[in-house]
Amino acid sequence: MKIQFTFLFLLFFIGNGYSQKCSDFKDCLNKYDNTNNNEDQVKYATKAIKYAKKDARKLAKAYYYRGIAYYYLVSDELKPSEIKKAENDLLAAVEVDPTYYWSYSWLGSVYGNLTEEYEKGIANYNKYISNNPKAAFPYRDRASMHKYYGKTDLALKDYANAYELLVSKENTLEINEKKRSKIILDYVKIIQEQNNETVYTPETLAILESALTLAPSQPYVMGEYALACFDNDDVSKALYIARKTIEKEKSLKSYEYKNSGASFVLGFMDFENKNYKSAATSLSVAYANRKKAHPAVSFYSAVADHTYYATIATNLWSANINKIKEKYNESIKLSEGTKFEYLIENAKMHIDEIDNPTSSAGESENQEHNFKQFLVNFNQLPSSYTLDYNTLQGRDITGLAITKKYYPYIKNVSAIGQISSCDNGYVFLIMLKTVIKNTETISFTTLTTDLRGNETESKNITNSQIDMGNVTIYGNFSMSINGSNYTINSEKEYIATGKKDTETINGSCN
Repeated sequence: MKIQFTFLFLLFFIGNGYSQKCSDFKDCLNKYDNTNNNEDQVKYATKAIKYAKKDARKLAKAYYYRGIAYYYLVSDELKPSEIKKAENDLLAAVEVDPTYYWSYSWLGSVYGNLTEEYEKGIANYNKYISNNPKAAFPYRDRASMHKYYGKTDLALKDYANAYELLVSKENTLEINEKKRSKIILDYVKIIQEQNNETVYTPETLAILESALTLAPSQPYVMGEYALACFDNDDVSKALYIARKTIEKEKSLKSYEYKNSGASFVLGFMDFENKNYKSAATSLSVAYANRKKAHPAVSFYSAVADHTYYATIATNLWSANINKIKEKYNESIKLSEGTKFEYLIENAKMHIDEIDNPTSSAGESENQEHNFKQFLVNFNQLPSSYTLDYNTLQGRDITGLAITKKYYPYIKNVSAIGQISSCDNGYVFLIMLKTVIKNTETISFTTLTTDLRGNETESKNITNSQIDMGNVTIYGNFSMSINGSNYTINSEKEYIATGKKDTETINGSCN
């Protein structure tokens, strides 16, 4: 038994040693890249150092790789002797090849994260920057160290330098899109922190806009740009960028998307179009993945959940009450002093609705009376109807009690006509108009109710949008009605691109 155990141990030892063999410098680094075991990475890099003795560039790279392996090997336990190995290897890499910046970058991480030596870290970055004053990313790294140690004025200056080198195209250190997006986002973040801002301003919008050319394939920064467009009242661009962002993110991770900025914009539009289930889903994604709290994200996530659980998924209402109230209260704090200050009263009103639900006594009688007032505003539409903006005559029903129940957040609601009626209820054609500064959106929707006026379904047909007096989205539709059934063929054209979205909607009041 003892002989068998010894033999098996030797087999394991030999096998393990064999798994760490590599035949030359390139083979060692390939095997280094193909394992996540930091101890094995140290051994592969050590062998690469031996193979690279006569080649300075290769030697520097091997020291660099081993320094990173040591960094991850010791970052959890922070053993001083092991930390020193990471530092020494990265110092060796810098000495052998002082032109390779990423050795400096990781050495800065050792001083910043492992040994907490601010002066050494700054001196390390200064050494490279003094010889490469137009390399953008070293300024970003030095800024991050300044910021971590509370030197925010110095950090802001360095973030600004990094950003300006990118946009001016004077940057001399080639970096990928992900690193460019880091510079953009870090610069925006420190500006917001300095100014105590929760909402994107024209200044930070302009910085994020540079992502269109500097980092167009990075979903997170593009999603924040979409949210910044929303904050600055360019809803059409926000929606366009949000859709492109989700397309990009789905192409990278086809099974899910978690983009906060883009999900908010799409969820907001779903909510405006009364697609509450979809709105609740998208806005929950936006809220859950928010790295920096935002008043509109908190409010609309709360109100979408409130509407969805109170009217559709009622069996889940009690389990979600407290979370909904938390979001409302958060939006109240975040909205103070911002352009979203008007949300405060809405949030307080909804909290009061939750805490003090109105009595149901007499509700049935009032509902019947209010619905009759609503119903008389709708004439039966002809069997064939085509939207014509020039002759469109809708009746303003915004002020009716039941309209406010159906569309509590729409400021202008018009009755276009009744599509159908039957023993089960009615289907109406409604026009909704929203105006946010220089953007006007006109939406057409079908509203289906039972005979007592309880909403059973709402479908968005199409939208038209006018920005700064110019039509940017043109929506149109035609309808055929056959008794209680109807068919709508809708079209939405994006003027800037000429792209057209078409859809056929079939429905009935039964």
